[in-house]
Amino acid sequence: MALALICMVVSVMLAVAMLQRVLLVQKQTVLRQHQIQSQWIARSAADLAAARLSVESDYNGGTWRPDSDEWGDEVSGRADMEWIPESKTLKVIARYPDPSLRGVRVEREIRIGNEVKP
Repeated sequence: MALALICMVVSVMLAVAMLQRVLLVQKQTVLRQHQIQSQWIARSAADLAAARLSVESDYNGGTWRPDSDEWGDEVSGRADMEWIPESKTLKVIARYPDPSLRGVRVEREIRIGNEVKP
């Protein structure tokens, strides 16, 4: 009887440890997904801002919210872009998901030469 009880306790402990590991891996996978999505949003926002800089001499930045329906997701991201003409630097801050305290934030600063904006 005691041996069966010990085996049951050990089995339950192993099952709990395995469940904790599965939950940890799942959290890490979601975090990695958010990191990758934030990086893509930042890159796309930088491309968008560079294109606008090439045709609009008075462009100084803005906010871009990509349409989450395009990639079949229920949550959306956000990118804030700021053009700093003195240093010819484009600053991009991307967040995914937005708004969320658990979202991932990616910052990029890109120097843009005279060929894009005089």
